[in-house]
Amino acid sequence: MMSINLTLWGGSAGQAVRREVPYFPEATRLFFLSPHLLTELSDSRLKQPYRDHVCVYACINAIAQRLSGVPLLFKIGSRKDPNVVESHQLVDLFETPNPMMSGSQLVEATFVYLELTGEAFYIAERQSEWEIPKEIWVFHSAGSRK
Repeated sequence: MMSINLTLWGGSAGQAVRREVPYFPEATRLFFLSPHLLTELSDSRLKQPYRDHVCVYACINAIAQRLSGVPLLFKIGSRKDPNVVESHQLVDLFETPNPMMSGSQLVEATFVYLELTGEAFYIAERQSEWEIPKEIWVFHSAGSRK
């Protein structure tokens, strides 16, 4: 175990307080490894961490649920003078992206896949590349499954 010096605010009258805190470089290295590297390093207990480990599930869901609550805003105009669009086909599409999901569920599923594999893909149901999609579906890559 090593230790690092950390400066924290919150002493008396808002002063900086320096504290020595423990630092575990091996734990930090493992924490920031990609999920596919973690499964290669471990035994069968980490093959499907989202399904099999409540802590992984809880953390990923907490992040995804918080982000799904942030409203999507569509704007037109310049960056200096943007106008929020309240009624448009895109607004309607992202409120109800497909018959099985609400807009917040689409965002939540997107962030779950991003946290698990670093990727999330959308399938846009439309007749041509120039039209606004009628439906959007989210899925993760088949290559990320083991």
